Amino acid sequence: MSMFDQLKSGPVVKFEKLRPNQINPGDVFGRLTARWETKVEKGRTWRWCRCTCGKEGWFAETRLRSSQNVSCGCAFKEKFGIEKKI
Repeated sequence: MSMFDQLKSGPVVKFEKLRPNQINPGDVFGRLTARWETKVEKGRTWRWCRCTCGKEGWFAETRLRSSQNVSCGCAFKEKFGIEKKI
């Protein structure tokens, strides 16, 4: 197949199989919104998330799916009125 024929037929797009509980950018977990960045460390997949309070950080995807992480810690502080002391 010539290059011209490939251009006529259009680009070949491969769709990867979606995992049943795959986390996509923009998914919301409590106060956390998933972003594009991911990393794998020690067999766990981590997702960069932004909290509604403005803080950002890495959160394990398993903890996001199971609702163990719903905020960066600001919800706990609001609920119990705890301020970080230095």
